[in-house]
Amino acid sequence: QYFENFKEQAEALAEGGVALFAVETMMFPQEATAAIRACKAAADLPVMATTFFQYEQEHDRDRTMWGESPADVAKTLLGAGADVVGMNCGRGPDRAIVIIREMRQVTDAPLVAYPNAGLPVMTAGRVTYELGPEEMARQYPALLDAGCDIVGSCCGSTPEHIRRIAEVVRSRQK
Repeated sequence: QYFENFKEQAEALAEGGVALFAVETMMFPQEATAAIRACKAAADLPVMATTFFQYEQEHDRDRTMWGESPADVAKTLLGAGADVVGMNCGRGPDRAIVIIREMRQVTDAPLVAYPNAGLPVMTAGRVTYELGPEEMARQYPALLDAGCDIVGSCCGSTPEHIRRIAEVVRSRQK
């Protein structure tokens, strides 16, 4: 069922002219692999697949909701046919660095990370996030050093977050 639903969506996207498929914020690896395989069956386009990881403070580690490690997830997603793998959402760039480092230990494939601007904080009925643009971008050199090839940001980020992150990337390309 998952495969057919994903394939239908992928075919429509391919017909619409997409340049790549982004299978993102996946929490269940079997669903992610079904989506990747459906995209590959629908069109000859690259597939980027990212998973959401939870930080388990009591064990000081990052795992999917089903207990898989970043290294295991990278191998699973690449085995399903993904061209680029990584993480998105989650706590912030501090955990993305650890996750990407673990993935890099098991693959030379391109890795992507676009974490949240930290965790959401509710103040007087308004949601903000822990990390401002400058504070978030400050962690991106370490994320690139960990082996990340493509970076961005997810929940809580603003155009200013993206601008600062882009500055970090551009400064490293010179």
